[in-house]
Amino acid sequence: GPFTLLDKQKFDSLVKKLEHLNNLSGLGITERERVSIVAALNLAKGHWYVCPKGHPYVITECGGANQESRCPECGEKIGGQNHQILSTNRHFGLMDNSQHAAWSDEANLNMA
Repeated sequence: GPFTLLDKQKFDSLVKKLEHLNNLSGLGITERERVSIVAALNLAKGHWYVCPKGHPYVITECGGANQESRCPECGEKIGGQNHQILSTNRHFGLMDNSQHAAWSDEANLNMA
């Protein structure tokens, strides 16, 4: 039959679960360890990012990038300038179950 809105919602949910399983297993940590790491840092949601090769890192303070550095795992550029993350990096919401980066248009809209 036709692909309905309900089918789309189920499909999107399955894709999210698959992405979650693929990304977290690549971290080499358990779910319990992931939760412990996030809790230990005690940051608001949205501070996690990944380099171009998928290695996670965190931006503290406001969560907006104010400097560039190198990924300690692979040497790729991470971070950014003027609260703009490098175009080769991306928000990693699977780490802390966030929907968007802490410093983003989405976050600013939610504060209004």
